[in-house]
Amino acid sequence: MVIRLRDLAVEDRPRERLLREGPLALSDVELLAVVLGTGRGSTEDALGLAHRILERASPLRDRSADELGEIPGVGPVKIARIAAALELGRRNPAKAPAQATPPDADALSTQVGNHVRGLFSAAQTALVCHQLDRPGGTTPLTLGTPLGSKTRAGTVMAQILADGPGRCFVVSVRPPGPPTAGEQAAALRLVQAARLVGVALEGVLIAAGRNVHRYKDGVFQ
Repeated sequence: MVIRLRDLAVEDRPRERLLREGPLALSDVELLAVVLGTGRGSTEDALGLAHRILERASPLRDRSADELGEIPGVGPVKIARIAAALELGRRNPAKAPAQATPPDADALSTQVGNHVRGLFSAAQTALVCHQLDRPGGTTPLTLGTPLGSKTRAGTVMAQILADGPGRCFVVSVRPPGPPTAGEQAAALRLVQAARLVGVALEGVLIAAGRNVHRYKDGVFQ
């Protein structure tokens, strides 16, 4: 179940956040919802439709108009909007930096946290693994149970290893609120277990409402 626009305060909706915080603060689902503008009347809003489109047709750049048109709720107007947005991206590619620089860990953490949060409704809780080097690499570890005392580091590492090697984040999705001591203790267990078994854990995150907290130097920041 994806988050619904009516569950969000006006200032937390994708268009308003895009104008206030910039496009990097939005998940893929939120960005597509802005492009679509509307959903399917009263039955599904733009966020719900965007979530369904990305589930069926990601990556969008590889899909034809006919393929997009097979998705219920996606008619000629929405196909045209998607095609126009993709074409603008092709015609205006980001300039390559003169010298390669390592990615900013805080910016990457925020991007991952926002992306994962956009896959769930405001009331849902979950613990997921997001693989950086695999397209669509967001895998639920536990649904209904976020990071905390019930988190078993060994079980989490086994699930991550079953998905294959690669850099990853563990993201706890939950309603807004400050990090707790229990979450910090669980994050420490995950970091220690990852080192022990050789999992390339880039970080442990809490995606809580609009905020993304990153576990760093023993605490969530």
